[in-house]
Amino acid sequence: MPAILFLGEELTAAGLRLAGVAARVVGEGGVEAAIAAVGGEVELLLLGAEAAARLEPALLERLLARPRPVTLVLPDPRGRVAPPDPAATLRRVLGVVR
Repeated sequence: MPAILFLGEELTAAGLRLAGVAARVVGEGGVEAAIAAVGGEVELLLLGAEAAARLEPALLERLLARPRPVTLVLPDPRGRVAPPDPAATLRRVLGVVR
């Protein structure tokens, strides 16, 4: 299994492949299955914003909070889907209300 893996849409996958990163294009129902298949075998899991938006919010929060693999959400190159706001997530986890 590669050290870094991207799961998401074709445009970002193609660019990351050019940089030597393993990338898989995942469809509507394939995001959770692809994440389950990866398990803890990669060091860094990159999710496209569209793929992350298809996940249940609680699952996405667990993925972002776990220590391994480190999971990051990359912005959508077409600007259709915004990635989660890390500051808002941190405030929610810490119980800080604005």
